Amino acid sequence: MAAADADSGRGRITYTKDLGEALQGADFVLETVPEQKELKQQVFQDIESKVGDDVILLPLGSGEN
Repeated sequence: MAAADADSGRGRITYTKDLGEALQGADFVLETVPEQKELKQQVFQDIESKVGDDVILLPLGSGEN
């Protein structure tokens, strides 16, 4: 990869601590929190309260519960 391409890609990355801002315009959300049932439930509730019904939520888990 050329340095100019890498710089261009880094320039399109943004950071935020605001979940609503992070989810704005999302078509899908990949959840990657630790395998803790209560934590996962809270995260999904928070996400679902901020996205539309057409957004796909994808849990990424280890399968250990």
